[in-house]
Amino acid sequence: MKDADLREFERASQTSPTDAVLLERLEYARVRAGRGWNGERLLYNDRGNMAAEGERGVYRWLVAPLAALEVSLVYVPGGVVSCPECQGRGGGVDPRRVEIGLRGTFLCAGCEGTGRVRVAAFYVGRFPVTWFQYNAFCSDPRRAQTNPWAAPPGFPTDDHHPVVNVTRADALAFCTWAGLRLPTAREWRWAALGAPSECGECFGGGIVPRDGGGGISCRPCSGSGRSERRFPWGDARPTPERCAAADPRYASKHTAPVVVKECALCDARDPHVTHEPGFYPARPAGRSWCGAHDVVGNVEQWCAGGGVLGFSYSSSSNSTWALPRRHDDGPVDIGDSFSDVGFRVALDAA
Repeated sequence: MKDADLREFERASQTSPTDAVLLERLEYARVRAGRGWNGERLLYNDRGNMAAEGERGVYRWLVAPLAALEVSLVYVPGGVVSCPECQGRGGGVDPRRVEIGLRGTFLCAGCEGTGRVRVAAFYVGRFPVTWFQYNAFCSDPRRAQTNPWAAPPGFPTDDHHPVVNVTRADALAFCTWAGLRLPTAREWRWAALGAPSECGECFGGGIVPRDGGGGISCRPCSGSGRSERRFPWGDARPTPERCAAADPRYASKHTAPVVVKECALCDARDPHVTHEPGFYPARPAGRSWCGAHDVVGNVEQWCAGGGVLGFSYSSSSNSTWALPRRHDDGPVDIGDSFSDVGFRVALDAA
C-alpha cells in the first residue's frame, strides 16, 4: 500500500492542483505515503520517528513508545549566515594566541576570513525543551542514571515553562535519549536571524556619507552592505507580545510558559472567532523566520559546541537585548547550570 500511496502522491504533486477536492486528495496521499510538508521523506531512528500531521509546517518527533512523548520541530532550509565565531567580521583578535604572547589580528578559523559560513538544512525545536518533556526523560528507567533531575529553579513554574538548571551534559543526555541533538552555534544563529539583507543604514553601499564630503565605513554592517535582523521577528524593539524579557510579568523574575491554552491571535471579544482546543504559542508575534518560538527573551540556550546563546528573562536591560550573546558569568563548562539557561533540540535533515 505504501508504494501505491507514494505513486499517487508523486502523480498528484506534479499537477499543482488548485481545486479544494484535489488538494484534499493530495494531502491525504501525502500522509499515506509518509511524506513531509515539502514532500521530503520523514525521518526516523531507533529512538523515535517523525510525523507531519496537524498544523502545516510543524513536525512532530515521537519519542519511543515507552515514553509516549512528542517534540515539535520546524524545518530550517540551508543557507549562508554570519560566522558566529567572529560575528561576521572575518577576523579579530584571537584570545588564545594573546595568552601565549602572539598579538595582532588574525583571520577567523571558523569562516577563513570570509565572515560567512554555510549551514545545511536541518530541523530545530519549535520551542525550548519544557519541564514536562525533561521530566519524562528523567522518569524513564532506560535513561542513563548518571544525570540528575534538574534542581527546582526557586520561582513559580509549571510543565509548560522551559526547563532550566540543566548542564550541557544534561541537555546532551536528553537529546541522545530522544534520538535528537543540540543545534550548533551556526544553526542556532541561522534559525534565529536568517539570511542578511540590505543594510538600512548605508542602503547596501557599505559607506555612510559625511557632512564634509567623503564617507566612513558603515558600523551596523561593518562596511559589507548587508546586515542581519536585530531580533528573530525583525528590527522592532522587544514588546510583551514578542518577548518575555519585555513583559513585566516575567522580566527579571522568572521564565514564561512557551504555550498557552488560548490562541494569542484570537480576539476574545468576537464570539465568531474560535479555534480547536489545544495549546498555542504564547508569543506568536515573536516567532523567527523559520517558525521557531521563544528563541530569545525566555531562556538562553545551550549549543553543541558548549556556548550559551540568546538572552533570557533576566536580561531586562536594553543593553543586553542583542544577538548573539554569551553568558555573562564567564566561560561556561559542560557541568555548569544556570537558572536562566535551557536548551532546544535539533535534527539533521535527510
